[in-house]
Amino acid sequence: MIEAGDRFDQVDESLALFDAIGRLPHNQLDVTVLGYLCGMDKATIAHVLGVSPAIARAFDHHARGTLDGTRDPHDDYPGAIAP
Repeated sequence: MIEAGDRFDQVDESLALFDAIGRLPHNQLDVTVLGYLCGMDKATIAHVLGVSPAIARAFDHHARGTLDGTRDPHDDYPGAIAP
């Protein structure tokens, strides 16, 4: 069973992620929403946005780099001790 405190932590983390997504440049925001929230593949995203697949991948790469900077790197390693 999930503890209430853990649920609040999950909600806080989700809110922070959506806030960070909302601050992305428009092209990166579009690729992120279409790909990760709507489940579109890269070719479809490129077609919808009217860009080449390489450009869509570049937008995604930059968006993920920005969003990775908003996470605590220790989240990937359960039990790790944060500095």
